[in-house]
Amino acid sequence: MAEGISLLVFGSLAFDEIYRYDGTVRDHLLDRRDSSLYLNIRAHGPDIRRGGCGGNVSFTLGSLQLPVRLFSWIGRDGDEYVEFLRHRGVDTGCIIKAASASTPRAVLLSDRRNDQVLIFSTQQTPADWHLPKHADAALAVVTTGIPGKTGEITSWLGDRGIPYIIDPGKFILDIPPAHMVRVLEGADTIVLNEYERDLLLKRCGLDMEDLLTQGRSLVVTRGSRGATLYQDTGKEDIPAVKPGGFVDPTGAGDAFLAGFAAGRYMGYSLLWSARVGSASASFALEKEGAQEHVISLDRCMERVASTFGMPV
Repeated sequence: MAEGISLLVFGSLAFDEIYRYDGTVRDHLLDRRDSSLYLNIRAHGPDIRRGGCGGNVSFTLGSLQLPVRLFSWIGRDGDEYVEFLRHRGVDTGCIIKAASASTPRAVLLSDRRNDQVLIFSTQQTPADWHLPKHADAALAVVTTGIPGKTGEITSWLGDRGIPYIIDPGKFILDIPPAHMVRVLEGADTIVLNEYERDLLLKRCGLDMEDLLTQGRSLVVTRGSRGATLYQDTGKEDIPAVKPGGFVDPTGAGDAFLAGFAAGRYMGYSLLWSARVGSASASFALEKEGAQEHVISLDRCMERVASTFGMPV
């Protein structure tokens, strides 16, 4: 890509409260559909860390030395977070500060099966949050965290001919199905995990063929089993790249999304971009939290080459 052409990210900034459970959440679930659900889980925590999908994706892209610009917002307690991202190469000039609100919180519970439960605080996007008239961009990533603005964002990108990768997984239940279908229509690629794919199809009354119309591709991440790339020409499995050591799955999905976007930004094919995403995700598994891993473009591509060979 031409020097100075940005990779845009639209998504949340948040503080994560991470809890670890030695048991499994599934042990607490009874097949009693006619009774109230009550879970009593004693977990280790909280461990407070920087998070939010927009922040996580931007952190990894900045660490990969790509010119990433983040569109998001913070509360009165988020100045140090923004400075942290700025020091990692993220253009933070389009982050709005809501002085009367606190930065959103995400409460995350992980168990020994690596199943996760996430509760994200509901906050309204600040009234002065807006999109610029112009943007010098080659690619965008649209993820969760700017409530009520997803349709506006995707229309803005479409009007300017900026291709976008969308990760709708965490806002499937937040917007009406017809609205979800519209924001997916202009996407270059949809990225989500297996559970989110099934929920999306059920919620919107779609099938896999619907997601692959208009030349779109779909990437479904499958944890330790890697990912699958779907195109109208067929599908291909991408093995998971082995991390240096497994510590915590938090943020691995966002690291995959960042790596996939990096591959597309650098001009790689969909398949090779998914392989870059798999390598990128492996670094996130090595540290606790979503923005603690140490990654660079050279280290990431070394891991790609050792697993898949050199990109073509």
